Order: sequence, then structure tokens, then C-alpha cells
Amino acid sequence: MMGIVDAKRNRRGSWEVLRETYAPVLIDSVRVSPTADGTHGAMVSRRARGPIETDMPAYTLRGYRLQWLIASRRGDTSYSGGDLQLPTLAPGVVWSGDLEWAVPGGEYTLTLSIIRPTGSTVIERHYNSQDELLHGTTGR
Repeated sequence: MMGIVDAKRNRRGSWEVLRETYAPVLIDSVRVSPTADGTHGAMVSRRARGPIETDMPAYTLRGYRLQWLIASRRGDTSYSGGDLQLPTLAPGVVWSGDLEWAVPGGEYTLTLSIIRPTGSTVIERHYNSQDELLHGTTGR
């Protein structure tokens, strides 16, 4: 059987690959570090695909959001999170922003999701507290 979902609409392995291949935005880098006041923070850099001559799909991104969640390594406890409205980005433009959160201590997972204006997830990444990519996701 071919396709990215099976007869019961369960995602197959190729689903994530295709979602990333056709995402109009990429998460270029994430740097997690403690801050001076004891909280933790991350510098997130994302890039709109483009220019259209060399990178597709490329179009101006309007109304996209960056959602983030800090949770325990097992995912059973959420510590912090947020939703950040992203600026309008023309094809090929890079945006960087800072996130900050308080963590009760120990290891945690940072999940970053870029959300379309329609509410669907464009791309999602999971990082540990040392800013290493987790869960078999691929970086760009």
C-alpha cells in the first residue's frame, strides 16, 4: 500500500519527511543556555524558504506563530510555554528571537512548533536541555 497515511489515517514514516520537504519555513538553529537570573533561554532562528528561483515552496509568510513548550523528559509534566506571533517574512528572510522560561531543575525537553494561520503545524522540533535535537527529527 502506498501513501503517507494508512487506511485508518495513521501517519506512515514518509509523512514527516514530506511535511518538512514542503514546509515554507525552516528552523535553522536553536541555542539553549542559562541566563543570569537563573532562568533558561533559547535563541531561535527560523528562515522563510527562498528565493523562489532556488528554494521551494517560497512565499511571503503572514500570520504564522511560534509555539514553545518546556516539559519533563518523559513529557508527563509541562513547566512553561508560550505562543509568539511572528513577523511577516518575505522569501529567504531570516528571523531570530529569544525565549525565556523558569525550570524547576533537572533535564527537560523544549518543543518548538511553527503554526500556520489556519492552525495546522508546519514544522515541529524537540530539543533537550543541551539544545540537541531529539526524537529522530532532522535539522536543516
